[in-house]
Amino acid sequence: MQDLFNHLLGQLNKDHSFEEREKLFEAYGSISKSMRKMDEYFSCPIFIAILLNLFGMFCAGYWIAFHPKISLEYFLYMLCPVMSHLSHHLLLMISASTTNEKGDEAKSILQCLLKHFHPEIRMKIKYEKNMASKGNLTLWKMHVFDRSLVITTLGCLLTYGILLANLGSEY
Repeated sequence: MQDLFNHLLGQLNKDHSFEEREKLFEAYGSISKSMRKMDEYFSCPIFIAILLNLFGMFCAGYWIAFHPKISLEYFLYMLCPVMSHLSHHLLLMISASTTNEKGDEAKSILQCLLKHFHPEIRMKIKYEKNMASKGNLTLWKMHVFDRSLVITTLGCLLTYGILLANLGSEY
């Protein structure tokens, strides 16, 4: 999706005739429709994957922090799952947030073109209806992926870790 939006943005920066711009509006409509379908089918599994990654990072980090006799081998052994969960978590969240950013950028450019370019009212209403529909990737329809969500999830994980550390641990 991100590559499709990048290609669409590259095409929007060029000068086009009226018919070519209509094709770009239709391309945006089909891309955003595909993105809505993808969000419909994959938002729940992505939510579960992100929760499992956070849980995995938390558990491995907790074992590293509170194991009474930790050796270098054990530290490295437990560091591998933390890095694996972190990289998977960041891969999912950063790619979804950049896709949403590119989609919003394409939508704003097309809305500006629509206001200044389209002479036919009937076609303008059709494209405005297409622009009004939301086409963002979400976290199980609860939160739209954006950059702040990436930092928020990692900050929440750190906060809960500090909270549990302050409660004390009985091993």
